[in-house]
Amino acid sequence: MNAKWGAHDEFVFRKQAREISQKEQPFFSVILSLSSHEPFEVPMKPQFPGDDVPSKFKSCCYYTDKSIGEYLKSVSAESWYKNTLFISWLIMVTFFHETEIQKRRRVFTSRSFFTAMF
Repeated sequence: MNAKWGAHDEFVFRKQAREISQKEQPFFSVILSLSSHEPFEVPMKPQFPGDDVPSKFKSCCYYTDKSIGEYLKSVSAESWYKNTLFISWLIMVTFFHETEIQKRRRVFTSRSFFTAMF
């Protein structure tokens, strides 16, 4: 199933899990998650009520989180899993958390946008 930006996360994660299990170790792999980008449409029932952008965005984040959890569960039995470092890099997380002053002035500080990595 495709979204405006590309395939929905769960389908990308499933395909990557199938393909990576055929790779010779050691290997390097990257997954780009797109489901939390506008227009905020995912193939599941919204988890946050409302048709406003913040509610849609939160439902998309829920979907992405759910997809990541299902991916990690599905690959946990693979032989390569115990020797694998998973890095998750989050960007654009604070887009909807501008203060009222920032909204009025459109002032963005270094604290307005950040990159989280864990």
